[in-house]
Amino acid sequence: MDKYLNSQIAKIDTSGIRKVFDLASKIKDPVNLSIGEPDFGFIPDVAKSLHEAIDSKCYKYTNTWGLSELRVAVAAKLKMTKKSDVLPEEVLITAGASGALDLLFRVITEPRDEIIIFDPYFMFYHELPRMLGANVIVLPTTKEFWPDIEALKKNINKKTKAVIINSPNNPTGAVYPERIIKDIIDVLDPYDTLLVSDEVYEDFIYDVGHVSPLCFYENTILVSSFSKNLALTGQRVGYAAGSRGVLMAMAKLQQYTYVCAPHLAQVAALQNLNLDISNYVSEYKERRDLIYDMLKDTFEIQKPEGAFYIYPKVGDGEKVALKSIEKDLIVVPGQVFSKSNEYLRISYAAPKDVLIKGANILKEVADELR
Repeated sequence: MDKYLNSQIAKIDTSGIRKVFDLASKIKDPVNLSIGEPDFGFIPDVAKSLHEAIDSKCYKYTNTWGLSELRVAVAAKLKMTKKSDVLPEEVLITAGASGALDLLFRVITEPRDEIIIFDPYFMFYHELPRMLGANVIVLPTTKEFWPDIEALKKNINKKTKAVIINSPNNPTGAVYPERIIKDIIDVLDPYDTLLVSDEVYEDFIYDVGHVSPLCFYENTILVSSFSKNLALTGQRVGYAAGSRGVLMAMAKLQQYTYVCAPHLAQVAALQNLNLDISNYVSEYKERRDLIYDMLKDTFEIQKPEGAFYIYPKVGDGEKVALKSIEKDLIVVPGQVFSKSNEYLRISYAAPKDVLIKGANILKEVADELR
C-alpha cells in the first residue's frame, strides 16, 4: 500500500511522545510524568459553559474565521495584555494551536525555504515544514535554554522564511526575557523575516513576566490556544493573530480543511477568556519547586520559569527513560525534542505524591546507571 503514499510523509517520524504513551499503556499502574496537559480536570466554570452551549444547540458550523464575538474578545485581550494593535479582523480561531501551526506552515512554506527553530523544540516545528519540503535549520540555545543570538545572526539569510520561538517553552520551561525577544527582532528586521511566536503556556509563569514580540514587530504571527489555561486539550480551540495577509491565507485554507474550530469549544473559550486560574498556577509553582528540589542534587538542571515541564540533563536520556519504564515510571527522552539525547522531559502536571514517587525512581535509576 506504500505506493499510494505521498513521498514526503516518509520524512515524518511517529511522535516520540505517542511511542511513550504506547509503552505506558502496557503498564498496569504507571507513574506517568509524560503527559503535556493540565491535570486539574474540568474547571467548573468551563464545564458550565459547555453544558449551556449544548442546551443552546451550539453544535453547528461557525464562520470559518470563528465566532465574531470571540475574535473581538481575543483582540481586546491582546491589546490589554500585550499592548498590541491587532484588530478582530486579524484574529483567526483555529482547531487548537496545532491547527494554527498546520495552516500557517502550509500557507507560508515552499520547497527549499528555510525555517529556523531552536533546540530543544516542540516537534511540530521540525516535522511539519519538512513534510512541505522546507529545510529546517536547528540552532542551539544558551545554558538558560534561550535562543543563541549569535547563531541566529550567522544562519539567517534571504531564504529564511520564518523563525519560530516558544516562550514559555515546551520542553524546558524557559521564559525568554525582553532583551532576547528584542535581539531576535533586531536580527530578523533587515530581512523582513516572519517571526512565529507560540505562546500556549503564557498563563503558566512563576517568577518573571511574559513578553510577546507581537507588540514590537509587525511581522509576527502569534499562535496560542485555550487547551492549557482552560484545560480543554481535547476540545481543540486556539487562535492565530497578526499579519492580516497571512491570516487571510490561513482562513482560506481552513475553509477546505478544518472548516472551523468546534462551536461548543469556541463558546466556552469566549465565556471564560479572562477566567482567573491563579490558584492552579500557584499549585503548579509549588509542584515545580518540589520536583526541582528533589532532582537538583542528582542531575544538572535549570529551574523552569514557566509551562509545567522540567528538563534535566541525565546523560543518556533514552537509556534512563527505558530503565525508568522498568520501574513503572513514564518520562519522555529528550531526543523527542532535540538533536541531543542527554535530557529528559518531565511533566509536573501530576499530584505531588506522584511527583515524589517519580523523582525517587529517577534517583534510583541514576544510581543504578552510574
